[in-house]
Amino acid sequence: MTLLNALSASAEPDPAAATADFFAKITAKDLDAVARYLPAEGFTETVPESKELLHLDAKAFDGLFKSGRQIDLRVADLKLQSFGDTALVTGTRLGGIGMPDKAPASARLAFTMLWTRAPSGWQLRHLHLSPQP
Repeated sequence: MTLLNALSASAEPDPAAATADFFAKITAKDLDAVARYLPAEGFTETVPESKELLHLDAKAFDGLFKSGRQIDLRVADLKLQSFGDTALVTGTRLGGIGMPDKAPASARLAFTMLWTRAPSGWQLRHLHLSPQP
Protein backbone atom coordinates (compact mmCIF):
# COMPACT_ATOMS: atom_id res chain seq x y z
CA MET A 1 0.00 0.00 0.00
CA THR A 2 1.41 3.38 -0.94
CA LEU A 3 1.49 6.26 1.53
CA LEU A 4 -1.19 8.08 -0.48
CA ASN A 5 -3.48 5.02 -0.32
CA ALA A 6 -2.85 4.65 3.40
CA LEU A 7 -3.71 8.32 3.98
CA SER A 8 -6.91 8.16 1.93
CA ALA A 9 -7.96 4.91 3.62
CA SER A 10 -7.48 6.43 7.06
CA ALA A 11 -9.53 9.51 6.05
CA GLU A 12 -12.44 7.32 4.93
CA PRO A 13 -15.09 7.02 7.66
CA ASP A 14 -15.87 3.53 8.88
CA PRO A 15 -19.36 2.25 7.99
CA ALA A 16 -20.78 3.17 11.42
CA ALA A 17 -19.58 6.77 10.99
CA ALA A 18 -20.89 6.71 7.40
CA THR A 19 -24.28 5.59 8.75
CA ALA A 20 -24.50 8.49 11.20
CA ASP A 21 -23.33 10.93 8.53
CA PHE A 22 -25.77 9.55 5.95
CA PHE A 23 -28.80 10.26 8.17
CA ALA A 24 -27.38 13.66 9.23
CA LYS A 25 -26.99 14.64 5.57
CA ILE A 26 -30.55 13.52 4.82
CA THR A 27 -31.78 15.72 7.68
CA ALA A 28 -29.71 18.61 6.27
CA LYS A 29 -31.16 17.91 2.79
CA ASP A 30 -27.62 17.83 1.40
CA LEU A 31 -28.04 15.90 -1.85
CA ASP A 32 -24.37 15.96 -2.85
CA ALA A 33 -23.32 14.52 0.51
CA VAL A 34 -26.06 11.86 0.46
CA ALA A 35 -25.15 10.88 -3.11
CA ARG A 36 -21.56 10.10 -2.05
CA TYR A 37 -22.95 7.08 -0.17
CA LEU A 38 -25.10 5.85 -3.06
CA PRO A 39 -23.99 3.49 -5.81
CA ALA A 40 -25.08 4.64 -9.27
CA GLU A 41 -27.92 2.12 -9.25
CA GLY A 42 -29.11 3.18 -5.78
CA PHE A 43 -29.98 0.83 -2.92
CA THR A 44 -32.93 -1.24 -1.76
CA GLU A 45 -34.97 -0.48 1.34
CA THR A 46 -37.52 -2.41 3.37
CA VAL A 47 -39.83 -0.30 5.53
CA PRO A 48 -42.74 -1.30 7.79
CA GLU A 49 -45.33 0.75 5.86
CA SER A 50 -44.64 -0.93 2.49
CA LYS A 51 -45.09 -4.51 1.37
CA GLU A 52 -42.82 -3.81 -1.61
CA LEU A 53 -39.05 -3.69 -1.71
CA LEU A 54 -38.24 -0.04 -2.39
CA HIS A 55 -35.44 1.19 -4.65
CA LEU A 56 -33.91 4.56 -3.73
CA ASP A 57 -31.35 6.55 -5.70
CA ALA A 58 -30.16 10.15 -5.87
CA LYS A 59 -33.25 11.13 -7.89
CA ALA A 60 -35.52 9.85 -5.09
CA PHE A 61 -33.64 11.92 -2.50
CA ASP A 62 -33.73 14.98 -4.75
CA GLY A 63 -37.51 14.65 -4.95
CA LEU A 64 -37.80 14.25 -1.17
CA PHE A 65 -35.63 17.29 -0.49
CA LYS A 66 -37.56 19.46 -2.97
CA SER A 67 -40.94 18.33 -1.57
CA GLY A 68 -40.65 20.59 1.47
CA ARG A 69 -41.20 17.70 3.84
CA GLN A 70 -39.73 18.12 7.31
CA ILE A 71 -36.88 15.70 8.06
CA ASP A 72 -35.37 14.89 11.45
CA LEU A 73 -33.37 11.63 11.42
CA ARG A 74 -30.75 10.52 13.94
CA VAL A 75 -29.18 7.22 14.92
CA ALA A 76 -28.28 5.56 18.22
CA ASP A 77 -26.92 2.25 19.48
CA LEU A 78 -24.70 1.70 16.43
CA LYS A 79 -22.97 -1.66 16.13
CA LEU A 80 -20.56 -2.52 13.32
CA GLN A 81 -19.65 -5.93 11.89
CA SER A 82 -16.93 -5.78 9.23
CA PHE A 83 -16.18 -8.46 6.67
CA GLY A 84 -13.39 -6.93 4.59
CA ASP A 85 -15.06 -4.85 1.88
CA THR A 86 -18.54 -5.58 3.25
CA ALA A 87 -20.04 -4.37 6.52
CA LEU A 88 -23.28 -4.54 8.46
CA VAL A 89 -24.33 -1.69 10.72
CA THR A 90 -27.23 -2.14 13.12
CA GLY A 91 -28.83 0.40 15.41
CA THR A 92 -31.88 2.53 16.09
CA ARG A 93 -33.13 5.27 13.79
CA LEU A 94 -34.79 8.07 15.71
CA GLY A 95 -37.05 10.81 14.40
CA GLY A 96 -38.93 10.76 11.15
CA ILE A 97 -40.11 12.52 8.00
CA GLY A 98 -43.19 14.74 8.22
CA MET A 99 -45.37 16.77 5.94
CA PRO A 100 -44.22 20.28 4.90
CA ASP A 101 -46.49 22.01 7.43
CA LYS A 102 -45.94 19.56 10.28
CA ALA A 103 -42.98 18.49 12.38
CA PRO A 104 -42.06 14.83 11.91
CA ALA A 105 -43.46 12.40 14.44
CA SER A 106 -40.82 10.92 16.69
CA ALA A 107 -40.34 7.24 15.92
CA ARG A 108 -37.90 4.49 16.89
CA LEU A 109 -37.04 2.00 14.17
CA ALA A 110 -34.46 -0.76 14.42
CA PHE A 111 -32.30 -0.89 11.31
CA THR A 112 -29.73 -3.01 9.53
CA MET A 113 -27.63 -1.44 6.78
CA LEU A 114 -25.47 -3.36 4.32
CA TRP A 115 -22.44 -1.40 3.07
CA THR A 116 -19.76 -2.30 0.50
CA ARG A 117 -16.44 -0.56 -0.01
CA ALA A 118 -15.95 1.08 -3.43
CA PRO A 119 -13.00 3.14 -4.67
CA SER A 120 -14.98 6.28 -3.73
CA GLY A 121 -15.71 5.04 -0.18
CA TRP A 122 -18.48 3.09 1.54
CA GLN A 123 -21.66 2.62 -0.51
CA LEU A 124 -25.08 1.73 0.91
CA ARG A 125 -26.56 -1.39 -0.71
CA HIS A 126 -29.58 -2.19 1.49
CA LEU A 127 -31.46 -0.66 4.43
CA HIS A 128 -33.98 -2.66 6.48
CA LEU A 129 -36.15 -0.78 8.98
CA SER A 130 -38.36 -2.50 11.60
CA PRO A 131 -40.66 -1.09 14.27
CA GLN A 132 -39.31 -0.94 17.80
CA PRO A 133 -41.45 -0.82 20.93
